[in-house]
Amino acid sequence: MGCKLKIIGLVGILFVSMLLLPSSVNAQEGTIPVAQIVGPMIEKPIGFADVDPASNGTVVFTGTLQVSCQWATITEIEVSCNQPDWTVTISPAAVGLEAGSPAEAPVSVIVKVPQETKFDKVGKISIKGETRTATPWGYDTDFSYELTVGVNPYYVMTIGSATPYKELPPHTITTLDITVRSLGNAMVNDLKVSIENENELKGWVILLPASAINISGGESQTVSVKIETPRDWMLWKDNVQKIVIKVESETAGVSETYTMYVRQRGTYIPGFDPTFIIIALGMIAIILKKRKK
Repeated sequence: MGCKLKIIGLVGILFVSMLLLPSSVNAQEGTIPVAQIVGPMIEKPIGFADVDPASNGTVVFTGTLQVSCQWATITEIEVSCNQPDWTVTISPAAVGLEAGSPAEAPVSVIVKVPQETKFDKVGKISIKGETRTATPWGYDTDFSYELTVGVNPYYVMTIGSATPYKELPPHTITTLDITVRSLGNAMVNDLKVSIENENELKGWVILLPASAINISGGESQTVSVKIETPRDWMLWKDNVQKIVIKVESETAGVSETYTMYVRQRGTYIPGFDPTFIIIALGMIAIILKKRKK
């Protein structure tokens, strides 16, 4: 019976000692780890991704994990992003450091933004870490940071027409319709239309859009150019004239041209109605036919 009491007493003392040990250790300076990330990713937590078709959309943040503690530590780090289709990783995700003041290890966060992502998208990258001591009672501390990733704009324009060729009689008013398509990821609000070979179109009247065109990335618009062919007196004309239409934006730094063709074929005498000629010729033919009879 006395032996059992001694064993129970020793167990009680040991249990009390274990309860008291953490509080006494906690009082010692350097027992609880102090962890932080320092370096470029904290000093400049904003990055921008190039997402044009020739780029890979990757942004890399680098920094250094610093831990001060009198014992060895283990740090686990997680990252997340508010944009579900963006890929975010941190390397390494777990870091073991020996006792030191401070002990250090390089870390990097890699953000992959999909190509052709819209210019107005913003990614918020959350970093959360936990550092704990490699001891039975495991003191720990947490840290958190946020990074921001924006998207650089890029601009690509194409122009075309469903009717690049028109055949008209002389002195005719018509409209040339072209389709402007933006293959970029940002809006262009100063797109202007002009005729690049205007010096070759003497006597032509050309009416261009009165104001600059606004077009968002991935969208298209139909732009109309009104033209009037020359009023020159001519018994017969049959020629093809090219018209080079140009669209450009100073803000986007883009310029594209598209060539259309207008063929003038026929007769034009100012003040004389061609229909009257047809009627007159028809009447003459009837009269001549009757005389032969």
